[in-house]
Amino acid sequence: MLSSPPPADRGQVICDGDVVTYAIVRSRRRTMSITIRRSDCSVSVRVPDGTSDQTIRRFVEDKREWITVHRRNILNDNSERIARRYEQGARHLYMGHAYSLRIIISGKEGVELDGEDMIVSLKSIDRCQKVIYAWYARQAETVILEIARPWIHSFAERSGRRPSAIKFVRVKSYWGQCSSNGIIKFNIELMRAPRQCIEYIVIHELCHLVHHNHSPRFHELVGTYMPDWKARKALLEKTVSCRD
Repeated sequence: MLSSPPPADRGQVICDGDVVTYAIVRSRRRTMSITIRRSDCSVSVRVPDGTSDQTIRRFVEDKREWITVHRRNILNDNSERIARRYEQGARHLYMGHAYSLRIIISGKEGVELDGEDMIVSLKSIDRCQKVIYAWYARQAETVILEIARPWIHSFAERSGRRPSAIKFVRVKSYWGQCSSNGIIKFNIELMRAPRQCIEYIVIHELCHLVHHNHSPRFHELVGTYMPDWKARKALLEKTVSCRD
């Protein structure tokens, strides 16, 4: 079952039983092409300015088998998760993208992203892990809430239910948790995952406001809001682990 119609700059195609949303990028070009990002499996369709929606849909449908095969290869390849190390050049994930760690000894501490680098300013090298985790925590409290807000609004409109509170924790046992009194907790480690995986955890926990279990009815409800939840779950499991 397809979800509600996507915005004008997006489309949907069914691949391998999952509904895949693709971004439409219009520019001054002569041909149409499809790209799939390895970091998060997102699909982009690049088309010339003025290309009709019908032409784009037909092009994507013709390439559906190609999209299916390449997405499956990305999800199923045997590359390992990035192991976290706190030294120059080590790679760290943020929103599914791997950044190279650049450590600077400085009078003030903080983290910023610059191109492909994650720049960490430290008073002493032994504080690297602490400073990075503090930054992830601050990002989680703003970014995850920003991602969750429209899903919460849509869920409340359709179900009449919304969380009583949202909290952020760092644990090694779950990505999200919904208590019997409606408090939803999100693991700050989600900041290392691609956006589509964060969205999956958001809708997963919201659906627990209706079904506080993992019954078929629960998964059916998740599917009504997010038809491609299985692919998002697989990508999350492949990309990051809260137990690292």
